[in-house]
Amino acid sequence: MKCLHVRAWLLVVCLAMLIPASGVAQPLSYIGLYADPYHYDGDVVIWEPYAGWTTWVWVMPGNDGMMCAEFMIQNPPYVLNIGTTPNPAHSVTLGDPFTGISICFPECQYDWTWLYQLSALPVEVGPYDYVYVLPHPDTDAVQIATCEAGYPIQPVTYCLHLGINQYSGG
Repeated sequence: MKCLHVRAWLLVVCLAMLIPASGVAQPLSYIGLYADPYHYDGDVVIWEPYAGWTTWVWVMPGNDGMMCAEFMIQNPPYVLNIGTTPNPAHSVTLGDPFTGISICFPECQYDWTWLYQLSALPVEVGPYDYVYVLPHPDTDAVQIATCEAGYPIQPVTYCLHLGINQYSGG
C-alpha cells in the first residue's frame, strides 16, 4: 500500500512538471512552409533542374489571432526565387520575404492563413536540403502581432521547413 502512495505522488510531481508555470510566455502560433495550398505537403522532389514548384508560407495563429507576421525565407543556393505573391487579403507589406518581411491584414486572422506563395526554380539537382523560415534580420525573431489590444508581439513556433528531396538516379 505504501508503494502505491509513493507512485501516486511521483505521478503527481511528474505531471506538475509538464504544466507550464503561469506568467511564462508560451508560443501559441505556428509557421510552416508547404508545397501545396492545403498546408499538407511538406516536401518537394527535384527530378531534374528547372522543374519549379511553389512554396506556401502558412501561419496557424494561436487563441489571440494574428494581425501581422514577421519572418524571412532562405532557399538553398541552387534554388532561385522567380516569383513572390502575397495573400491578396493583406493590407500592407514591408520588405521582401528573402531579406525580411512584415505582412499585415486589415482584419484579425484566427485560422490557417497563407502569407506568401513563392515560385522556386532549382538550377541543378543539388544535395538534400531545406527551404527555411528564419528570423527577420531587423528584430532577430519570427513573430506575429496578435489581435489583442495594442497588438502585442508573440513568438512563433516553427511547424515545418520545406524539405527538398532529390532523385539521384539508378
